[in-house]
Amino acid sequence: SPSAQGEERKGGGVSQDEMDDWLNNDGEADEDVSEVLERIAGNAACADCGAVNPDWASLNLGMLICQECAGIHRGLGTHVSKVRSVLLDSDSWTPTVVSLFESLGNEYMNSVLMS
Repeated sequence: SPSAQGEERKGGGVSQDEMDDWLNNDGEADEDVSEVLERIAGNAACADCGAVNPDWASLNLGMLICQECAGIHRGLGTHVSKVRSVLLDSDSWTPTVVSLFESLGNEYMNSVLMS
């Protein structure tokens, strides 16, 4: 059945087995979130200005941004962009959010937003 454990979820997210592997027994990430996010297409640079190694994110837009652009996004309000630190806001990076970012990435999101 499609909901069976180990099968890929709808929308191209991670499978339940991958999600289970991602978490260890105490609920902490096995792998640093920043390492996971860096592997996604386009995430080596800020989605807005192109600065290298962005370490902030807009959770509702699904893209990584630099610290300067994060300040601009914060000024827009949370109804436009929910900004979180990749390194400091560990509670925000649930397996579901990481899966969403893995499905999107800066390259894809910019292609959508710029069209």
